[in-house]
This record gives sequence, structure tokens and C-alpha cells, in this order.
Amino acid sequence: MRFALIKPGNCIREARLSLHLPVEGYLYDSGESVTGAAIKASQAAGARLHVISRALQNAEETIAGMRFIEILAFAPSISLLAQRFLKFWAELRILPRLSAFQPHLMVCIGPGYLLLIPWLYAIISGSTFVPLMVDSFSITYKKGFAARLHHAITRLVLRSAKTQRILSYSHYIKSEIEQEGISKEKTLVFSQVYEDRFFCPPSESEPSRTVSSPKILFVGRLDLQQKGLDFLIEIARSVVSAHPEVVFEIIGEGSDRQALEDLISQNHLQANFQILGYRPQDQLLTHMQAAHLMVIPSRHEGLAKVGLEAVFASLPLVAFDCGGVRDYLRDQHNGFLIPRFDTVLFARRVNDLLEDASLRQTMQQNAWQVANEFRQPQYPLADAFLDLLTQQTGS
Repeated sequence: MRFALIKPGNCIREARLSLHLPVEGYLYDSGESVTGAAIKASQAAGARLHVISRALQNAEETIAGMRFIEILAFAPSISLLAQRFLKFWAELRILPRLSAFQPHLMVCIGPGYLLLIPWLYAIISGSTFVPLMVDSFSITYKKGFAARLHHAITRLVLRSAKTQRILSYSHYIKSEIEQEGISKEKTLVFSQVYEDRFFCPPSESEPSRTVSSPKILFVGRLDLQQKGLDFLIEIARSVVSAHPEVVFEIIGEGSDRQALEDLISQNHLQANFQILGYRPQDQLLTHMQAAHLMVIPSRHEGLAKVGLEAVFASLPLVAFDCGGVRDYLRDQHNGFLIPRFDTVLFARRVNDLLEDASLRQTMQQNAWQVANEFRQPQYPLADAFLDLLTQQTGS
């Protein structure tokens, strides 16, 4: 039995680090990785596993490509075209590796164009094809041809007879899939396995939150549109007017860092924002323990896993009702779920948590109760992979 896991590559991220360029997103993954789950399932089933990363063949080629893109930075449209060509080239490089390995089962992380080439290969080769949906695919806030194409490709692949099973990262993504007219029996929501060291009860974290200025935490890729950082600035203006000493701590990197810094400056909020950039995984729990609350002002999220990790740290959340956050954020229980995109109410709820220590402590205790629900995963990803491999063996 041969099992291929096709996943996003990180060679471009490593190449940008090598060139001292901004890195997209941040690294924080307290859960068992998709690769780790695939290894565990393959060992249990006696299958051969081949992990195919969406990246160029080696880091040197990627670095050369990134240098070429940076040279073209004076012409943004050409630079963007070069980046898209680099991604398309990485997709094409998947084909010879699939042909050489000839998998019986292919699991491909999506959504969007990432599914297309592996799906076409599965049709030609007869391999079993299973999309693993880790993000929302409607992306309703985006417009234009690219967004419509993204949605159309995802819908085509998920609806096809070739796709007999879909794995979903959250119940929200599953509901999106059902809205496309796809049977709910076709989609399974998997759980991740989390290490005990990332769980922090309120009694261990509250002392560090009672000192210095109130701290509001944001962790994520610096993307003004998807992550709603433009909303965050609007919210911050209202919060700072009531609490001039508050500090918004921003952890993450991304292509919109300069745009965010410009917005902060234009709104005279420099004294209230700290952009810390990338932080390694082992430091983020410390930042969560020191914060009074976390905000998720995103326009859409498949799960917003960092919000779940904040729940593990007994940290209250305020978030827009933007997708998968409903899996762990219970409105007025361990935080506030705000209707899209009511920034006035969002700011009011942030102020409520800053001003009411009793409310904050209650929500910390409630967050800990929610966190414990995730200590016993209902359907670990490794079990989902093992079931797929077992079905292949049976057929």
C-alpha cells in the first residue's frame, strides 16, 4: 500500500529567511502535525508513505527564484507574475514525483487550485483522492476573477465522483461544503491531538495578567484583508479612547506589515501598538499568559487555530463570527462572538473585559472548561488516515 500526502511546502518561507526577507505568517503548532498523523497511520497499516511538499526541488532553487522576484520588485506587476509562476512551477513538479511513486491513496491539503493537479492525476491514474480542507473556500470578502476561479475549482473537485471522501478541519468548513450541495455523509471532521504542555489553567496564568498596562494580543499573518487588521485599527481607536494605557501586542509577519505600520501612524496609535514580528512556538504561550484577552478580527477563518490555542491558555477571546471560531468560542461564555463586522460592538466587548476583572476571571475559568473538551479528541487525524488506508486494503 502506497500513501501520498501532498501538502504546502515551506521552502519559500525558508528561502525568505535566508535572504532576511519578511516571512509570511508565524510558526505556532501545538497540535500533532498532519505529517505526524500520516506517519502514525502508515506505520499502523504497514503502508509506505511519501510526503510531497509543494515547493521547488531544493532550497537553493527556491532562493534563486526569490532573488529573481526581489530584483523585479521595482515593477510590482512583474514581480507578482513571477511569484505566481514560481507557485505554478512548484505545482507541476508534483507530477513526476506522483508518477514515480504511484500511490494507491492520495490525501491533498486544499482548498482551491492546490487540489487541481493532484485531482487530475488521480483521475488518470485511478488512485483514490481525498481532499483535506484546512481553510474556508468561499472567501466571500474577495471579489474578482481569481476569487471566483478559486471557488469554482474547489467546488468542481469536491463535487466530482472521484472525490468520495472529504476531511475537514472544522465544522464550519463542513457546513460550507454542505451548502455547495454536497452530501454531509461525504465529509468527516477530524480532531487534532494536543500536547499537555500547551494547556495552562487560570490559576497559573492570572498573576502575570495583573501587572503593567492592559495587554490585548493578536497572533497571525499580517494580511490587512483576510485577518481584518484594518478593522483592528478601527477597534483600537475606540478602545484607546477609553483606556489610553492599553497595548495591542501583534505577533506575526506578512506582506502587509508596512501597510499596518502606516495605519497605526496615521491614527496616532504608535504608543499603543507593539509589532513583535515572528515568535517561535515556545515563546507564544508566555505572551498568551501575559495578555488580558485575544482578538480575532478576521474576515474569514477555516478554524483560526491560534484562537483555540488561546483557549488552552485560559485566555478570553473577542472575535468576529467569521467561520471556524464557533468550534471553540461560546458567546458570553469564554468570550464574545461578534456579528460580522460590527466594530463598534467589538470595541465595546473588549472594553467590558478590560474593565471587569470578575467577568474576565469567569471567562478564563470557562475557557479552561472548553479547553478540556479538546484533550480527548473525538476523531484524531491519524485515525482518519488509518481508516482510509484500511478501506483501501479492503478494496
